[in-house]
Amino acid sequence: MSPAQKKAVERHRKKLASEGVLRLEVSVPKDDRDRVRELAKALREGGPRAERLRSAIQNILDFDGPYSFIEFLQSAPFEDLDLEVERQKDPPRDIGF
Repeated sequence: MSPAQKKAVERHRKKLASEGVLRLEVSVPKDDRDRVRELAKALREGGPRAERLRSAIQNILDFDGPYSFIEFLQSAPFEDLDLEVERQKDPPRDIGF
């Protein structure tokens, strides 16, 4: 790289740093390369899409593993739903012993 190119790269990196953008290197599987680049670009651009991505990523990172059925019910997943559950009123079946 020529001295002029090195200077241009240095200037560009200083500009990014002043804008609060950090340059980093990551290792990902080859198939994820474009996906990670697109994700980084969306986060860098900011806005509602970046906020949704940050929230989704945080939710995934915070997830501790599969819930048991009891933990699922204790989390009150149906709390805000207006459910009308009606018991079936058919006569019971005859069971021969």
